[in-house]
Amino acid sequence: MKNKSIGAELKRLRKSLGLMQAEMTLDGKIISVGQYSKVENGIHEIGIDTLLINCRRKHGISIP
Repeated sequence: MKNKSIGAELKRLRKSLGLMQAEMTLDGKIISVGQYSKVENGIHEIGIDTLLINCRRKHGISIP
């Protein structure tokens, strides 16, 4: 259930920023777009390090 919550929140955040999945993954450089889609749907897990790198580098989002 935890994975689904994180994925749903990532999807909500992505949509609120008006981004496509490819943009969230730096065009597949951080995580493949296919894997990211699975994360959003709660099928695949994402490591916190990957998540933080993505948010900080690409989007300037601060996560405490």
